[in-house]
Amino acid sequence: MKMRALSRMAIGYILLGAGITFVNATPLSPLICDHPGSTSASPANTSINANSCTDFSYRFPNTPQPATGTNNWLYGYYPGLLDPGNFMPMLQQVTGSNGHFLGWWAVDFNRYWTSLDAFGGHPNGEFTDYHNPPFCDDVRYQNCSTQGGLDPRSPNSPGSADQKAVRRYVVPVGIGGTTVDINIMAQKDPRTTDPSAHGTIEYVILYSGGVATRLIALNVPVNFDPNIQGAPPTSQGIPQPVYSASANSISVKGGDFIDFVMAPVNDPAFNNKTVDFSAGVFEVATIQSASVPEAATSLLVGIGLILVGVLRIRPSRLNRSAARSAANDSRGSAHGPVECPPANVPDLLTHRAG
Repeated sequence: MKMRALSRMAIGYILLGAGITFVNATPLSPLICDHPGSTSASPANTSINANSCTDFSYRFPNTPQPATGTNNWLYGYYPGLLDPGNFMPMLQQVTGSNGHFLGWWAVDFNRYWTSLDAFGGHPNGEFTDYHNPPFCDDVRYQNCSTQGGLDPRSPNSPGSADQKAVRRYVVPVGIGGTTVDINIMAQKDPRTTDPSAHGTIEYVILYSGGVATRLIALNVPVNFDPNIQGAPPTSQGIPQPVYSASANSISVKGGDFIDFVMAPVNDPAFNNKTVDFSAGVFEVATIQSASVPEAATSLLVGIGLILVGVLRIRPSRLNRSAARSAANDSRGSAHGPVECPPANVPDLLTHRAG
Protein backbone atom coordinates (compact mmCIF):
# COMPACT_ATOMS: atom_id res chain seq x y z
CA MET A 1 0.00 0.00 0.00
CA LYS A 2 1.26 3.47 -0.73
CA MET A 3 2.04 5.74 2.19
CA ARG A 4 1.02 9.32 2.86
CA ALA A 5 3.77 11.88 3.30
CA LEU A 6 5.04 11.81 6.87
CA SER A 7 4.16 15.46 7.38
CA ARG A 8 0.48 14.59 7.07
CA MET A 9 0.54 12.09 9.93
CA ALA A 10 1.62 12.30 13.52
CA ILE A 11 1.51 9.55 16.12
CA GLY A 12 1.63 9.90 19.89
CA TYR A 13 3.24 6.68 21.08
CA ILE A 14 3.30 7.96 24.65
CA LEU A 15 1.44 7.58 27.89
CA LEU A 16 -1.21 9.98 29.02
CA GLY A 17 0.58 12.45 31.26
CA ALA A 18 -0.03 12.21 34.97
CA GLY A 19 -1.51 15.71 34.90
CA ILE A 20 -4.23 14.79 32.41
CA THR A 21 -7.49 13.73 33.97
CA PHE A 22 -10.67 12.36 32.46
CA VAL A 23 -13.82 13.97 33.81
CA ASN A 24 -16.16 11.30 35.23
CA ALA A 25 -13.67 8.66 34.11
CA THR A 26 -14.59 5.04 34.76
CA PRO A 27 -12.23 2.94 36.88
CA LEU A 28 -12.17 0.53 33.93
CA SER A 29 -11.27 2.72 30.93
CA PRO A 30 -11.40 6.44 30.10
CA LEU A 31 -12.34 5.56 26.52
CA ILE A 32 -15.82 4.27 27.39
CA CYS A 33 -18.21 6.99 26.28
CA ASP A 34 -21.16 8.36 28.21
CA HIS A 35 -23.85 7.79 25.62
CA PRO A 36 -23.22 4.98 23.15
CA GLY A 37 -25.64 5.15 20.25
CA SER A 38 -26.65 8.73 21.03
CA THR A 39 -25.94 10.30 17.61
CA SER A 40 -27.08 9.52 14.08
CA ALA A 41 -25.81 10.25 10.59
CA SER A 42 -26.87 9.77 6.99
CA PRO A 43 -25.30 9.03 3.58
CA ALA A 44 -26.71 12.40 2.52
CA ASN A 45 -24.59 14.35 5.02
CA THR A 46 -22.43 17.07 3.47
CA SER A 47 -19.97 17.29 6.37
CA ILE A 48 -18.41 14.72 8.69
CA ASN A 49 -18.42 14.62 12.47
CA ALA A 50 -18.12 10.91 13.17
CA ASN A 51 -17.50 9.20 16.51
CA SER A 52 -17.29 5.41 16.67
CA CYS A 53 -18.88 5.20 20.12
CA THR A 54 -21.79 7.65 19.93
CA ASP A 55 -22.53 6.64 16.31
CA PHE A 56 -22.76 2.94 17.18
CA SER A 57 -26.24 1.66 16.39
CA TYR A 58 -28.27 -0.74 18.52
CA ARG A 59 -30.80 -1.32 15.75
CA PHE A 60 -31.88 -4.97 15.81
CA PRO A 61 -32.27 -6.91 13.65
CA ASN A 62 -29.87 -5.20 11.26
CA THR A 63 -28.33 -7.97 9.20
CA PRO A 64 -27.32 -7.99 6.46
CA GLN A 65 -25.94 -4.52 7.10
CA PRO A 66 -26.94 -1.74 4.67
CA ALA A 67 -24.32 -1.16 1.96
CA THR A 68 -23.74 2.39 3.21
CA GLY A 69 -23.64 1.26 6.83
CA THR A 70 -25.76 2.33 9.77
CA ASN A 71 -24.95 5.91 10.76
CA ASN A 72 -22.33 5.51 7.99
CA TRP A 73 -20.50 2.69 9.85
CA LEU A 74 -20.06 -0.95 8.87
CA TYR A 75 -18.73 -3.72 11.13
CA GLY A 76 -16.66 -6.50 9.64
CA TYR A 77 -13.26 -8.14 9.38
CA TYR A 78 -10.35 -8.95 7.11
CA PRO A 79 -9.67 -12.69 6.80
CA GLY A 80 -5.89 -12.99 6.79
CA LEU A 81 -4.08 -10.27 4.87
CA LEU A 82 -4.25 -6.58 5.72
CA ASP A 83 -6.30 -5.86 2.61
CA PRO A 84 -9.43 -3.66 2.60
CA GLY A 85 -10.44 -5.28 -0.69
CA ASN A 86 -11.16 -8.43 1.33
CA PHE A 87 -13.45 -6.71 3.84
CA MET A 88 -16.24 -9.02 4.97
CA PRO A 89 -19.25 -7.65 6.87
CA MET A 90 -20.05 -9.33 10.16
CA LEU A 91 -23.36 -11.15 10.04
CA GLN A 92 -23.96 -11.96 13.72
CA GLN A 93 -25.56 -9.61 16.19
CA VAL A 94 -24.86 -11.52 19.38
CA THR A 95 -28.00 -12.20 21.42
CA GLY A 96 -28.72 -13.53 24.89
CA SER A 97 -30.89 -16.47 25.84
CA ASN A 98 -33.95 -14.22 25.59
CA GLY A 99 -33.12 -13.30 22.00
CA HIS A 100 -32.25 -9.67 22.83
CA PHE A 101 -29.27 -8.00 21.15
CA LEU A 102 -26.38 -7.86 23.62
CA GLY A 103 -24.70 -4.94 21.88
CA TRP A 104 -21.89 -6.41 19.80
CA TRP A 105 -21.23 -7.71 16.30
CA ALA A 106 -19.28 -10.89 15.68
CA VAL A 107 -18.24 -13.36 12.99
CA ASP A 108 -19.34 -16.45 14.94
CA PHE A 109 -18.93 -15.72 18.61
CA ASN A 110 -19.25 -19.34 19.70
CA ARG A 111 -16.17 -20.11 17.59
CA TYR A 112 -14.09 -16.94 17.01
CA TRP A 113 -13.28 -13.98 19.24
CA THR A 114 -13.63 -11.47 16.37
CA SER A 115 -16.09 -8.85 17.61
CA LEU A 116 -16.87 -5.13 17.79
CA ASP A 117 -19.11 -3.04 20.01
CA ALA A 118 -19.45 0.67 20.75
CA PHE A 119 -16.39 0.68 22.97
CA GLY A 120 -13.82 -1.44 21.15
CA GLY A 121 -13.40 -5.05 20.16
CA HIS A 122 -11.31 -8.18 19.87
CA PRO A 123 -9.47 -9.78 16.94
CA ASN A 124 -8.93 -13.51 16.43
CA GLY A 125 -5.62 -15.30 16.01
CA GLU A 126 -4.21 -18.56 14.76
CA PHE A 127 -3.18 -19.27 18.36
CA THR A 128 -6.40 -18.75 20.26
CA ASP A 129 -8.07 -19.27 23.63
CA TYR A 130 -10.92 -21.48 24.71
CA HIS A 131 -14.30 -19.75 25.00
CA ASN A 132 -16.31 -19.27 28.18
CA PRO A 133 -19.90 -20.52 28.39
CA PRO A 134 -22.41 -19.64 27.10
CA PHE A 135 -20.41 -18.35 24.10
CA CYS A 136 -18.92 -21.67 23.05
CA ASP A 137 -20.00 -24.91 21.38
CA ASP A 138 -18.68 -28.18 22.78
CA VAL A 139 -20.63 -30.28 20.30
CA ARG A 140 -19.17 -28.70 17.17
CA TYR A 141 -15.89 -27.19 18.40
CA GLN A 142 -15.08 -28.73 21.82
CA ASN A 143 -13.99 -25.25 22.89
CA CYS A 144 -15.84 -24.59 26.18
CA SER A 145 -13.90 -23.84 29.35
CA THR A 146 -14.92 -21.89 32.43
CA GLN A 147 -11.22 -21.14 32.99
CA GLY A 148 -10.46 -20.04 29.42
CA GLY A 149 -6.81 -20.29 28.47
CA LEU A 150 -4.93 -21.53 25.41
CA ASP A 151 -6.67 -24.00 23.14
CA PRO A 152 -3.82 -26.54 22.80
CA ARG A 153 -5.01 -27.53 19.33
CA SER A 154 -3.83 -24.11 18.06
CA PRO A 155 -2.90 -23.18 15.38
CA ASN A 156 -5.18 -25.91 14.00
CA SER A 157 -8.14 -25.65 16.36
CA PRO A 158 -11.67 -24.99 15.02
CA GLY A 159 -11.29 -21.44 16.35
CA SER A 160 -7.88 -20.79 14.79
CA ALA A 161 -8.05 -18.03 12.18
CA ASP A 162 -6.29 -14.76 11.48
CA GLN A 163 -9.20 -12.31 11.55
CA LYS A 164 -8.72 -8.57 11.91
CA ALA A 165 -11.78 -6.79 13.35
CA VAL A 166 -12.63 -3.78 11.16
CA ARG A 167 -14.80 -0.77 11.88
CA ARG A 168 -15.44 0.77 8.42
CA TYR A 169 -16.60 4.34 7.92
CA VAL A 170 -18.40 5.03 4.63
CA VAL A 171 -17.85 8.62 3.48
CA PRO A 172 -21.33 10.06 2.74
CA VAL A 173 -22.19 10.17 -0.95
CA GLY A 174 -23.43 13.71 -0.34
CA ILE A 175 -19.80 14.79 -0.14
CA GLY A 176 -18.17 15.52 -3.48
CA GLY A 177 -14.72 16.00 -1.99
CA THR A 178 -13.28 17.27 1.28
CA THR A 179 -10.42 16.86 3.71
CA VAL A 180 -10.78 15.22 7.09
CA ASP A 181 -8.84 14.87 10.33
CA ILE A 182 -8.76 11.33 11.70
CA ASN A 183 -7.91 10.35 15.27
CA ILE A 184 -7.79 7.03 17.07
CA MET A 185 -7.28 6.39 20.78
CA ALA A 186 -6.74 2.84 21.99
CA GLN A 187 -6.10 1.11 25.30
CA LYS A 188 -5.47 -2.54 26.07
CA ASP A 189 -8.27 -3.81 28.32
CA PRO A 190 -6.95 -2.97 31.83
CA ARG A 191 -8.57 -6.10 33.28
CA THR A 192 -5.51 -7.89 31.89
CA THR A 193 -3.77 -9.99 34.53
CA ASP A 194 -2.76 -13.08 32.53
CA PRO A 195 0.97 -13.05 31.70
CA SER A 196 0.16 -14.57 28.31
CA ALA A 197 -1.95 -11.54 27.27
CA HIS A 198 -1.15 -9.91 23.94
CA GLY A 199 -1.83 -6.48 22.49
CA THR A 200 -2.91 -5.46 19.01
CA ILE A 201 -1.87 -3.22 16.15
CA GLU A 202 -4.42 -0.57 15.18
CA TYR A 203 -4.34 0.42 11.52
CA VAL A 204 -6.26 3.16 9.75
CA ILE A 205 -6.56 2.63 6.00
CA LEU A 206 -8.20 4.82 3.37
CA TYR A 207 -9.71 2.73 0.58
CA SER A 208 -10.60 4.91 -2.39
CA GLY A 209 -11.34 3.72 -5.91
CA GLY A 210 -9.79 0.33 -5.18
CA VAL A 211 -6.54 1.90 -3.90
CA ALA A 212 -5.51 1.33 -0.28
CA THR A 213 -3.51 3.99 1.56
CA ARG A 214 -2.26 3.16 5.03
CA LEU A 215 -2.59 6.29 7.17
CA ILE A 216 -1.80 5.03 10.66
CA ALA A 217 -0.15 2.01 12.29
CA LEU A 218 -0.44 2.23 16.07
CA ASN A 219 1.05 -0.41 18.34
CA VAL A 220 -1.06 -1.11 21.45
CA PRO A 221 1.10 -3.38 23.62
CA VAL A 222 0.33 -4.86 27.03
CA ASN A 223 1.80 -3.30 30.15
CA PHE A 224 2.71 -5.72 32.93
CA ASP A 225 4.11 -3.12 35.35
CA PRO A 226 1.43 -2.42 38.01
CA ASN A 227 3.30 0.72 39.05
CA ILE A 228 3.50 2.35 35.63
CA GLN A 229 3.23 6.13 35.77
CA GLY A 230 0.73 8.08 33.73
CA ALA A 231 -1.70 5.29 32.86
CA PRO A 232 -5.32 5.58 34.04
CA PRO A 233 -5.70 3.78 37.39
CA THR A 234 -7.88 0.71 37.71
CA SER A 235 -8.93 -1.50 40.58
CA GLN A 236 -9.66 -4.41 38.25
CA GLY A 237 -6.28 -5.22 36.76
CA ILE A 238 -2.95 -3.75 35.67
CA PRO A 239 -3.02 -0.10 34.48
CA GLN A 240 -2.76 0.18 30.72
CA PRO A 241 -1.61 3.31 28.87
CA VAL A 242 -3.78 5.04 26.29
CA TYR A 243 -2.18 5.47 22.88
CA SER A 244 -3.24 8.00 20.28
CA ALA A 245 -2.56 8.67 16.62
CA SER A 246 -3.82 11.22 14.10
CA ALA A 247 -3.78 11.69 10.35
CA ASN A 248 -4.77 15.18 9.31
CA SER A 249 -5.93 16.90 6.12
CA ILE A 250 -6.71 13.61 4.36
CA SER A 251 -8.54 14.01 1.05
CA VAL A 252 -11.70 11.90 0.73
CA LYS A 253 -14.79 11.82 -1.48
CA GLY A 254 -18.24 10.29 -1.26
CA GLY A 255 -18.18 6.49 -1.29
CA ASP A 256 -14.63 6.17 0.05
CA PHE A 257 -13.98 3.86 2.99
CA ILE A 258 -11.93 4.62 6.09
CA ASP A 259 -11.12 1.37 7.88
CA PHE A 260 -10.14 1.19 11.56
CA VAL A 261 -8.47 -2.19 11.83
CA MET A 262 -7.79 -4.12 15.06
CA ALA A 263 -5.17 -6.72 14.14
CA PRO A 264 -3.73 -9.54 16.26
CA VAL A 265 0.04 -9.48 16.65
CA ASN A 266 2.49 -12.02 15.22
CA ASP A 267 4.53 -13.59 18.00
CA PRO A 268 7.94 -15.22 17.31
CA ALA A 269 7.36 -17.43 20.38
CA PHE A 270 4.42 -18.97 18.52
CA ASN A 271 6.09 -19.65 15.16
CA ASN A 272 5.48 -16.01 14.22
CA LYS A 273 1.77 -16.69 13.86
CA THR A 274 -1.01 -14.41 15.06
CA VAL A 275 -2.02 -14.65 18.73
CA ASP A 276 -5.24 -13.38 20.34
CA PHE A 277 -4.74 -14.24 24.03
CA SER A 278 -6.67 -11.67 26.09
CA ALA A 279 -6.35 -9.25 23.18
CA GLY A 280 -9.39 -7.07 23.86
CA VAL A 281 -8.90 -3.34 23.26
CA PHE A 282 -10.94 -0.24 24.00
CA GLU A 283 -10.90 2.33 21.21
CA VAL A 284 -12.48 5.58 20.10
CA ALA A 285 -12.21 6.66 16.47
CA THR A 286 -13.21 10.11 15.26
CA ILE A 287 -13.37 11.66 11.80
CA GLN A 288 -14.05 15.35 11.33
CA SER A 289 -14.25 17.61 8.33
CA ALA A 290 -11.01 19.58 8.45
CA SER A 291 -10.87 23.34 8.84
CA VAL A 292 -7.97 25.58 7.83
CA PRO A 293 -5.44 25.09 10.67
CA GLU A 294 -4.08 28.02 12.56
CA ALA A 295 -0.30 28.30 12.77
CA ALA A 296 -0.22 27.09 16.37
CA THR A 297 -2.36 24.01 15.80
CA SER A 298 -0.26 22.79 12.90
CA LEU A 299 2.61 22.17 15.33
CA LEU A 300 0.77 19.80 17.64
CA VAL A 301 2.74 16.61 18.28
CA GLY A 302 3.11 13.96 20.98
CA ILE A 303 1.09 14.81 24.07
CA GLY A 304 -0.70 17.57 22.20
CA LEU A 305 -2.20 14.99 19.88
CA ILE A 306 -3.53 13.06 22.82
CA LEU A 307 -5.03 16.22 24.26
CA VAL A 308 -6.73 16.86 20.92
CA GLY A 309 -8.14 13.33 21.02
CA VAL A 310 -9.42 13.87 24.54
CA LEU A 311 -11.14 17.10 23.58
CA ARG A 312 -12.75 15.48 20.54
CA ILE A 313 -14.41 12.81 22.60
CA ARG A 314 -15.30 15.04 25.56
CA PRO A 315 -19.04 15.11 24.63
CA SER A 316 -19.12 11.32 24.97
CA ARG A 317 -17.83 10.52 28.44
CA LEU A 318 -18.70 7.77 30.86
CA ASN A 319 -21.80 6.77 32.73
CA ARG A 320 -23.27 3.93 30.72
CA SER A 321 -25.84 3.26 33.43
CA ALA A 322 -27.43 6.66 32.82
CA ALA A 323 -27.53 5.98 29.10
CA ARG A 324 -29.17 2.63 29.67
CA SER A 325 -31.76 3.80 32.18
CA ALA A 326 -32.93 6.46 29.73
CA ALA A 327 -33.03 4.13 26.75
CA ASN A 328 -35.91 2.18 25.29
CA ASP A 329 -35.85 -0.99 23.17
CA SER A 330 -33.73 -0.59 20.06
CA ARG A 331 -35.74 0.34 17.01
CA GLY A 332 -35.69 2.68 14.02
CA SER A 333 -34.42 2.73 10.47
CA ALA A 334 -30.78 2.50 9.47
CA HIS A 335 -30.61 6.27 9.05
CA GLY A 336 -33.54 7.32 11.18
CA PRO A 337 -33.97 8.00 14.91
CA VAL A 338 -31.11 7.59 17.35
CA GLU A 339 -30.92 3.98 18.52
CA CYS A 340 -29.69 3.49 22.07
CA PRO A 341 -29.05 0.31 24.06
CA PRO A 342 -32.12 -1.07 25.84
CA ALA A 343 -32.14 -0.71 29.60
CA ASN A 344 -31.78 -4.47 30.11
CA VAL A 345 -28.52 -4.80 28.17
CA PRO A 346 -25.93 -6.52 30.39
CA ASP A 347 -22.30 -5.46 30.63
CA LEU A 348 -21.35 -4.96 26.99
CA LEU A 349 -17.68 -5.38 27.82
CA THR A 350 -17.60 -8.88 29.29
CA HIS A 351 -16.63 -10.48 25.98
CA ARG A 352 -13.23 -8.79 26.24
CA ALA A 353 -12.37 -9.96 29.76
CA GLY A 354 -9.81 -12.70 30.26
